[in-house]
Amino acid sequence: MNPTIFFSVFSLFYCVFLIITLYSKDEQKSAESKMLKILTFINLGSLICEAAGIFLGGNYQKYKLINDIALRLMLVLYVSWYSVFAMFVHNISKRHEKFKISNNKIFFAVMVVFMALVTFLPIVYNTNKDGVIIYSSGMAVQVVYYYVMFCEVLSL
Repeated sequence: MNPTIFFSVFSLFYCVFLIITLYSKDEQKSAESKMLKILTFINLGSLICEAAGIFLGGNYQKYKLINDIALRLMLVLYVSWYSVFAMFVHNISKRHEKFKISNNKIFFAVMVVFMALVTFLPIVYNTNKDGVIIYSSGMAVQVVYYYVMFCEVLSL
């Protein structure tokens, strides 16, 4: 078994416990609580994609299509997580009592554009001499890097 999977497995348990904690709270209707739930579910999805990528990366030649789908989905989830996090910071700073899509139209539009870019731009898989994927690069990955940097600056 690949040793990098252990961090993902423990993160998965933490994420599940966080979801249970968020749903057990009484203040489920606040904007903060809704956005934290969304962030947690997106994180759960990206952890599942990461675990799939770790297992599939060792069998890249056998599962090329599934590996590509898992990696692209993980990149899309990264874009959505950082978008929702930027909305969360924005809503917290403006003290919105309710989470409304109408207050966040620009965030959603930008998120959808970047999700489409990540979905259709090329990805390069860098493998070791045994054919195991070590990391990925390419235009789709670069777009995620720049988008994350943009969201971090916006959040600050």
